[in-house]
Amino acid sequence: MSSGFQPKQVTQYEASHLAELMGKVSETVANFSLDLIPPFQSTDIIHDNACGSLVVSQCILSKSSTPNGLHIDATDINPQFIMGAEQVVQTTNLPVKAKVMDARSLQFPDNHFTHSFNNIAFHSMAIAEPAVKEVFRTLKPGGIAMVSAWNYMPHTDAIKHAHWRTRGKDAPLPMLLQDMSFEEEHVKQALIYAGFDPSNTEFHHTDAFVTVPDMKRWAQLAWSYLGILPSGWLREDEEKWEEAVNDIVEQLMTGDGLSKDEDGNTVMKFVACVAIATKPDAGIKASAASFLSGRIGYHQNSIFITTRIATMSTKAIVYVEQGKVSIQEVPKPKLRDDYVLVKVNAVGVNPTDWKHIDFGRTGAGSRIGCDYAGVVEEVGSKVTKPFKKGDRISGVVHGADATQHENGGFAEYIVAKGDIQIKTPDNVTDEDAATFGISISTVGQGLYKTLGLPLPTEGKKSDQFILIYGGSTATGIYGIQFAKLSGLRVLATASTHNFDYLKSLGAEEVFDYKSPNVAEEIRKYTNNSLKFAWDCTGLGAAICAGAMSTDGGKYATIMPVDKKELLEVNPKVDGPHITLMYSIFGERFFKGQETPAKPDEFEFAKKFWEISRQLLEEGKLKAPQTFVNRGGSGFEGIMKGLDELRANKVSGGKLVYTL
Repeated sequence: MSSGFQPKQVTQYEASHLAELMGKVSETVANFSLDLIPPFQSTDIIHDNACGSLVVSQCILSKSSTPNGLHIDATDINPQFIMGAEQVVQTTNLPVKAKVMDARSLQFPDNHFTHSFNNIAFHSMAIAEPAVKEVFRTLKPGGIAMVSAWNYMPHTDAIKHAHWRTRGKDAPLPMLLQDMSFEEEHVKQALIYAGFDPSNTEFHHTDAFVTVPDMKRWAQLAWSYLGILPSGWLREDEEKWEEAVNDIVEQLMTGDGLSKDEDGNTVMKFVACVAIATKPDAGIKASAASFLSGRIGYHQNSIFITTRIATMSTKAIVYVEQGKVSIQEVPKPKLRDDYVLVKVNAVGVNPTDWKHIDFGRTGAGSRIGCDYAGVVEEVGSKVTKPFKKGDRISGVVHGADATQHENGGFAEYIVAKGDIQIKTPDNVTDEDAATFGISISTVGQGLYKTLGLPLPTEGKKSDQFILIYGGSTATGIYGIQFAKLSGLRVLATASTHNFDYLKSLGAEEVFDYKSPNVAEEIRKYTNNSLKFAWDCTGLGAAICAGAMSTDGGKYATIMPVDKKELLEVNPKVDGPHITLMYSIFGERFFKGQETPAKPDEFEFAKKFWEISRQLLEEGKLKAPQTFVNRGGSGFEGIMKGLDELRANKVSGGKLVYTL
């Protein structure tokens, strides 16, 4: 490896490239932030902190409500940015004084500014906390701080995927990708530690879009600017350059960050978190920070704060940083009004658990895991189901929740949203009950709320076929049984060694998904009449479309897929209809981009879980084959189970671990 080597394909730096890569997203966020605060007064003194190309200053001065007489100090640690800013000031006569300055050691007196703006610069600080403390110090009491950060940038996962594909999982991440996005919690805790009062801090989110006329060109620039390793380029990067660029294109095209604007242009969606904080009086500062009487830990660019809380602790598997979790002692979760507190006996491990870890779609301190079975310890006052202490209970929680870190299921004690859990039937073991959560919830969303199949309780019989792609997944196994109970003729895809098992659950016929002619085989079997397809993997779009009737049909999936690919195979297909299990809690959440609360999903889930409980009690549903404590029991076993799923070593059943 040579730090001086550079692949011949690298695009050399030009200022115009930044505009191609990022468009006007910073300007969008700056204008959004300015609309959240009162109009400026002529006596205001403003700090454009980590100013870059003077985006904030220019947005302030372009507003019609901005009075004459404002003074703006613009600072940045990068001398090239300040040189560029000075040129802008000279040519436009802006009332801005630009100076090279480190945001972590500002050369301004205490209580100096009325406003401080840190626009999408949180990412560039080696440690954010000292910089935010400097913002607090230099603001006047009653002054306003704006701090914004990207919650979601669609290209980061794509570039990481290209990095892993061409360099392997063990290579260190490119230096500009090591932590390019922040959850709201990171910003919030940095502000609190600096002295801002959470009661005087507001959080907002906004979307910003970059137009991408040529995706290959965009990927070429992105890899040139963001792909370099901390130690420099590898010689192998030159050989694999085209592979990396093409992989970035593929990941972006199949991800959820691209869409079309009203003019038909391809646009890339970014999501920003904007914090507006008012500096309190000195007497408030101590109380605002008092509950942070703990230790501070740093993860690369992001700050996380672990508080010492005088409550009973519990063991849990906790997200540390991208690709890493650990077993930790954490505070026992606090009971919320519409939740139940549960002592966990068994948990099920799902692909979504390791994907949250490896793709970094959560925040430091969040607890991992979704499926559980246990015993009720306490019931919140607004839970309507008749739970009581000592009841056996099972269901699903929102694991790896970036907005509420206590929600994970891999812990000795958890909290679960009461009205979408069930009393575990007497005829079901805890180990089997730990397979219910995600799978049954997803079946409800996919087969019934989205595809509109008749509920099993309606007693209908139909000659219609449904194809369940990924029939040997835990979700597919439940899907086959539910669809059969709804009176449909069920077809599935799986590996050949699972054929007999899936037929025993109710599949009329099972097809080898590896067969090059599988779509044609299914279409022939159904005599070109297949109208419903449900993809339990997100990898079966082309096969499902090819198997469906040439007159059309409805395709639902649990993962984003390329609509273009779907329609190229069968232009009459209605889809893709994508479901996301985490919507069932009826609460806002953030996984790369913000999803608002969906009360209708919660209401449907309540109804569907009650139907499911009845079917389980009647013995009409069977749990998947359970592989209990593979690799060991407890939290150490769960960690090994996550590795098993990563390596794609689980088929035809579900990993379950007892605590």
